[in-house]
Amino acid sequence: MWSSRKINKLLIGFLVIGGFSFLSACGFRPLYGNAANSKPVKSALASITVAEPKTRLQQVIRNHLVYLLSSDEAAPARYKLKFSATEQETNVLVQRSTQVDRQIYQIDIKFELFDLSRPDSKVPLYKGTDVVKLSYTRTASEFNNIRAKKSASEKAGKRAAENLHIRLAAWFARNRAS
Repeated sequence: MWSSRKINKLLIGFLVIGGFSFLSACGFRPLYGNAANSKPVKSALASITVAEPKTRLQQVIRNHLVYLLSSDEAAPARYKLKFSATEQETNVLVQRSTQVDRQIYQIDIKFELFDLSRPDSKVPLYKGTDVVKLSYTRTASEFNNIRAKKSASEKAGKRAAENLHIRLAAWFARNRAS
């Protein structure tokens, strides 16, 4: 007779096989893989030039983004990425003595990707916004507070660059970069 243990194993086996069948039928492909008759996403990302920064925060984001976009092979500049970044702080833990123990550091980013090879290169191919939030602890020492804010700013800037990199890679994969 069939025991509940055998039925459970059989059911799990069918679910695993069904899951793999579903994934193969849904058109899943790796983000950095080569699509038929198209350049890889990585080379399209390498052909992006990033606009010059205006602030220290934008410099941190740009430096990390240029590092992430770089490739072993030299690619001519085909795309231009322009972005703006604003920062703000919010008090989170405020004690009765009005001492702030925790703050949230937030970066708001707006970006636009332009195709330099098109005659209408003033119209962005892709644009969007992103928000990065990090919290940090404040202490009685002003030096530690300044250092904590600077560290939060640099970490948030790097995270913003990573988010932009992922969004651009996903956009190129979806729109078959050529």
